[in-house]
Amino acid sequence: YYVSKNLAHLPSISYDDIRKEFNIYDYTLAGSSEVARIGKERMKDLLRSKQDFVVNNTTICKQYQEAISNLVKQYGGTVIFIVVERPHDVITTANSKRKGHELVPNHVYDSMMRKWDMPLLSYAHDIWHV
Repeated sequence: YYVSKNLAHLPSISYDDIRKEFNIYDYTLAGSSEVARIGKERMKDLLRSKQDFVVNNTTICKQYQEAISNLVKQYGGTVIFIVVERPHDVITTANSKRKGHELVPNHVYDSMMRKWDMPLLSYAHDIWHV
């Protein structure tokens, strides 16, 4: 929601959109790794062209945050994490409204929330809490 309202002028790399585009609704490591690989290639394309962009995704764990940060910094880019926190019930209600394959299974969602780490300033040039 935040990206569509505030950053719609920028290209967006969204794992949800990649899953839809390539019909990858396998939430195992193999499926998630393929989605991440496609996202990383898209980031590299935009970084090579020196174009600003948004990674519209839940950057959950420190490992993923650091990987995005390192990639962007390799190309001389600026990393800004935008943290949009919502109450658990709001997130689960939004997820329950997804249709078919777009619904994230509860066990996947619960696992994601257990892995969530607040982004660290050491991974970014700035962090915005909205």
